[in-house]
Amino acid sequence: MDIEGCSGSVVAPDIILSAAHCFDSNFCGMVIIGWHNVSSDDDDDAELYDAEDVVIHPLYNDFTYAFDVAIIKINGTTMVEPVRINDDPNVLVTGETLTLVGNGDTNNVTFPDPEIIQEIELMYVDNEICNDVWAPHLTISPDMMCTNVGPFLTPCYGDSGGPLLRMGKNSIETVQVGITSHGDAGCTGEHSAVYHRLSYTFEWTRAIICVLSSDPPAYLDCTNATEFL
Repeated sequence: MDIEGCSGSVVAPDIILSAAHCFDSNFCGMVIIGWHNVSSDDDDDAELYDAEDVVIHPLYNDFTYAFDVAIIKINGTTMVEPVRINDDPNVLVTGETLTLVGNGDTNNVTFPDPEIIQEIELMYVDNEICNDVWAPHLTISPDMMCTNVGPFLTPCYGDSGGPLLRMGKNSIETVQVGITSHGDAGCTGEHSAVYHRLSYTFEWTRAIICVLSSDPPAYLDCTNATEFL
């Protein structure tokens, strides 16, 4: 999925999840879903929508990238199956394999956009380890999470906002645990990549989706969602 140079994920038929830092003054208001081959203007699966509303987390900090999460309401509904948002803060263990999906650059020298949506397997590391890697340049706060250090084992430009997934046996068991936020300059993998941790803001995310969506997923149980808007 493409959002003006960023990635994202479908979490309800009319709701997209992405990173807050993607929505600066340059955002054109257009969202493309299912554009698997970005080099082709004839991708039959591509769906084009306008963003009706963009809600950025009220605690988002554009200096530290804290609470780097945004929710987008599109002017229609997609047939793409939504991914489930993780609400369990204890589901991950250090060393567990996660899957990053995005449309970011794959060459840290010339930064060409890949033609096909990319996936890479990375390992989850806890925040204490990640803090040691980033200190003293960055503090990894509880709303953030990280993956392992390794040569070019990292998201890059264009992957921002894309989903970090804990894969299950099927789409019901697969959950999105993170949103790609930031990493080191040059995409070398010398520092851990940092993501927004979705379990930390699940109640806020659930509430906003329940207000904005015409068809929120049943697991969100919108009858009991807290009001944030």
